[in-house]
Amino acid sequence: MLAKQNSIRSSLRSTLLFAGLGIAFVGAGCASAQQQLERGEELYGFCAQCHGPEAHGIRDVDAPGLTNLDGWYLERQLEEFSAAMRGRPDRDVHESPMIFVARAYDDPEAVADLVAFIDSLPGYSPARTVMGNASAGRQLYSACDSCHGASAEGDVRLRAPALAGLDDWHLVAELREFTTGDRGTHQGDMYGQQMVPVSRVLTDEQAIFDIVAYINTLR
Repeated sequence: MLAKQNSIRSSLRSTLLFAGLGIAFVGAGCASAQQQLERGEELYGFCAQCHGPEAHGIRDVDAPGLTNLDGWYLERQLEEFSAAMRGRPDRDVHESPMIFVARAYDDPEAVADLVAFIDSLPGYSPARTVMGNASAGRQLYSACDSCHGASAEGDVRLRAPALAGLDDWHLVAELREFTTGDRGTHQGDMYGQQMVPVSRVLTDEQAIFDIVAYINTLR
């Protein structure tokens, strides 16, 4: 697996220049929705190496599915990766390559095209891989529902993404990062900072498994 991850990271580095140049010549100005999707599809070809041709993710390289994520949230994550608010190179070997990828797409029009294409792809039903006590997780989730919704459907007004229907293994990884301080401690990450005190209800790994097991029942 490590060899595969190293190979993908090497591929990312070698194609960053190409991606940056591709973004530079993508048509400027107003365009039809079809043209936007065509540009987005071209740009997504770079992302497909890790996230799969249909953006349903590739677990072997810890790349989550993207089609079940809110479009506005995808845009925000690209911005946060570009600003190095996520993906600490000193600790996170899985997310740190995204810093360089996001900077290659550091153009508002390109990001909008890319996200529009991902939004156009069909959703999927992730496999349930996390084993936990959903009843205990339900109690823990009471600290989350005021922002993420009673059914984990998210709330765009609060900029809280939907959680139901996402890859459960990825939810575990993200919650773990909030509890360890690997995410949500950057001074510019306002929304991540809001998650830090909430994540304190997750006092151990079992609590993380339990809350994700409960979220799995809501999709």
